[in-house]
Amino acid sequence: MRSTGTQRSLSLAAAALVLVVCALDGPAAARRLWYPDMSGHWAETYVRVLWEEGVVPPPGEVGGVIRWPGRLRLTGFRPNAAISRSDFGDMLVRVFPGDPFPPPRAALSLAGGADQARSPGRGVGQASGRGWVRRSSAGLSRQEAVAVLVEALGLGDVAQALDAEDAWTYIRQFRDGSKVAPVHRRRMALAVRLGIIEGYPDRTLRPGRSLTRAEAAAVIYRSCLFLVEAGPNPFSPDGDGVEDVTVFSLGSLRNRNARGWDLAVLDGSGRRLKTLRPEDAPPEPPEAVVWDGTDDQGRILPAGVYYYRGWLVDRNGLEHRSVLKPVFLEEKSVRGFVHPAFVLPGETLHLSAFATGRPASVTVDFSPPVAGEVVLTRTGRGALWTADLVVPGGARPGVHRATFTARYPGTTRRAQAVFEVGAFTVTAALEPNPVPAGGEVLITAWPSLPAAECRATVNLPDGRLAVPLSRRSAPNAAETWQAGVTVPRDTPAGRYGVIVSATRTGSTARATLWLEVTEREEDLVFILVD
Repeated sequence: MRSTGTQRSLSLAAAALVLVVCALDGPAAARRLWYPDMSGHWAETYVRVLWEEGVVPPPGEVGGVIRWPGRLRLTGFRPNAAISRSDFGDMLVRVFPGDPFPPPRAALSLAGGADQARSPGRGVGQASGRGWVRRSSAGLSRQEAVAVLVEALGLGDVAQALDAEDAWTYIRQFRDGSKVAPVHRRRMALAVRLGIIEGYPDRTLRPGRSLTRAEAAAVIYRSCLFLVEAGPNPFSPDGDGVEDVTVFSLGSLRNRNARGWDLAVLDGSGRRLKTLRPEDAPPEPPEAVVWDGTDDQGRILPAGVYYYRGWLVDRNGLEHRSVLKPVFLEEKSVRGFVHPAFVLPGETLHLSAFATGRPASVTVDFSPPVAGEVVLTRTGRGALWTADLVVPGGARPGVHRATFTARYPGTTRRAQAVFEVGAFTVTAALEPNPVPAGGEVLITAWPSLPAAECRATVNLPDGRLAVPLSRRSAPNAAETWQAGVTVPRDTPAGRYGVIVSATRTGSTARATLWLEVTEREEDLVFILVD
């Protein structure tokens, strides 16, 4: 028994030595030690590169146990089996090399109980002390895998910003596009738009089908072995010293020597606008490349959406492309509008601003003062900001200037608009004046703006006499309001005040007149005599 135990220990040690030799010998060992079920498989190249990059376990290790005796027993990759959720997440965690490309949260979440102490990017055949541990056998559908990959590549916000109709435009070109779950539709649409997935030859996506291990290796190989990320994104090359450039961070192959690289900015049709690799650049890609928003002719590109992609060729002549990603070139600007251009105290002023470049806030100040600083509210996800202001009753009549201020991190943009605060007035007349007691007087009022109501109050010794006036002109003509009133016969001679008021929404205008009342004329008595 003791001898058997000793032999087993020696066998395990020998097996461990084989793995160490593989780790040290690198690609040469990869050709000697290989998955028996991957030879000639369509995904063989993808899996081999992922192994050399430390993304998948070496053929001799499953769950940290070496199969023996007699010789090293190689385990299969099982390319046509459905990949588990945790295995797919673990592969994604390992393919990201670390800062500035840390393992994405979406992948960590999917990996679940993954050994977080393991370093992504170990050498050939290396593994942690615990090895590759399969934690879950639950399968992963193709649409779920695409959703996780889109999030892992930092494109989740871009996907969610897609209009629902635009997303459907990309999905409906496939015969089974309607089978994509609504929760995954935007991410799936973006993956189609950026070429992350292409579908099957029969024009299907098969979103609910389980992702195979070979397909998982292929999609990670095609999208994650050369990583490029722009930041800040969006940026605005307007010369104000704030976010004038964007920096492309590059994450390339770790274990396979690069023989060349390229990086370009493209328009929506794929036309190259800017080549970012210098002619004298070494074959190894740098850690970062700066772009100032210009094209190859040195002209600043107009604001809009552009795309960037990197290419890397390894020593075996294999080309690795980064995922096509959008970069947003923005212009920081604000335009302000005030409506109506003429307003009265008590009426509502509508303020609106069109502010590009994602300002943190937009406010309005007034000169001469009408109110304190007004904070506008962004409407939806667009560039429109709005607010309403009721003009205070004490606002000074005349021309006012509204200054719109859009505040960005580290800078501001301003725009101005003018409007007029008017004075609502009314003029009036009494005819005849003077008038004898018992006589009739006609009260006429002319408001400066269309009024909702006009009335007069005649202050007499016996009390106030309220007189409603009636509009005597067409609505669109200069308004005239009139009413006749009879002065009581017993009114003493004197001077009496008449207040004429006109009202409209939020405003009242008044005019004071003086009515002269004379003594009542005696009735004439005719005496006929012979």
